[in-house]
Amino acid sequence: MTEKRMSIFKMNLILKDGSSLNPTRAVFYPTYRCNLHCSMCYQNRHNRFVSELSLRDIKKIFIDSGIKQIHLVGGEIFIRKDIYDILQFFNSTMDYITIQTNGTLISDEGVGVINEMDSIKEMWFSLDGLRDSHDLIRGHGAFDKTVKVIKSFIGSKCVVINSVIMKNNINDMPKLYELADSMGVDKIVFQFEMKYDKEALKRTSTKLETLGIAGSMNDDCVQDEPNFEYIGELKKIIEELRAKENKTKINFLPEVFESDLDAYIEGTIFNGKCVACRDILNSVVKIDPEGRLMICEALQTNFDSVLYKSIECQWNDEEVRAIRQKLIGNNLLDLCSRCCCLEVI
Repeated sequence: MTEKRMSIFKMNLILKDGSSLNPTRAVFYPTYRCNLHCSMCYQNRHNRFVSELSLRDIKKIFIDSGIKQIHLVGGEIFIRKDIYDILQFFNSTMDYITIQTNGTLISDEGVGVINEMDSIKEMWFSLDGLRDSHDLIRGHGAFDKTVKVIKSFIGSKCVVINSVIMKNNINDMPKLYELADSMGVDKIVFQFEMKYDKEALKRTSTKLETLGIAGSMNDDCVQDEPNFEYIGELKKIIEELRAKENKTKINFLPEVFESDLDAYIEGTIFNGKCVACRDILNSVVKIDPEGRLMICEALQTNFDSVLYKSIECQWNDEEVRAIRQKLIGNNLLDLCSRCCCLEVI
């Protein structure tokens, strides 16, 4: 079955009654805390210092969950003092582990420990430009620390650079690609900064109410007047990147970003198209630091903690199925328009 036909099959399954295939993949946030204060990071704009699952709780949740692939993301996961114990647990229970990090807290000893863990397959590092641009965004000295750690994993893990596209770093994109390729990085992913205006949030809130979805959207990325005047210049830079593409592969998130940039920026990507959330279609379960199941990181709901009601029990219960069905059946929400999980069917 082709990828497109598989997506249609999954979509029809959800449209029928909201049911989804049992998840084998998870996105888990061990923490929302971070050692950096990046200018574009939505998690710094609100109080994200919530309670966190202990190692014992993490084991209880995942040991018999059926999850075999896990993506660990924060915050910055290496800010947790017990992170290597957590990694050891997942290394013994998971087939495929992906780590997303800014790389500034991984010591030489830590590199050695991670390289010994066979189930850790991918290391994703945040790098948003060359030294001056990256340090302006993430803090003085961050660039050199991250690049050093990236080099430590080349050849032992699949190394991916994740770079946020913003007005003040687009001119660094070609040179950042050249750096990644020269280091032997496997892939560089460019992800557009999520920014929305207040009208989009208002329309989204109205749609949630109309659909009868008991939840609200985070307003973290909402601005008075998001500025996208640099898009014409960005189009030329994308062409330049594709011309440079060598051994290090280039991806854009979401994929529709590159193929239909104007509609993506204008928020009209839904017009005449059937869209869906990639993670919903692919049955990816998301767990926050307190152990709550999430349909989406941006959609605030009141699901139970999976400590007390397991992933398996919650995944296809009535409330979760209803939200899933309503979102997919109504072409998602306005604030989904620039999400990295957006997929056109």
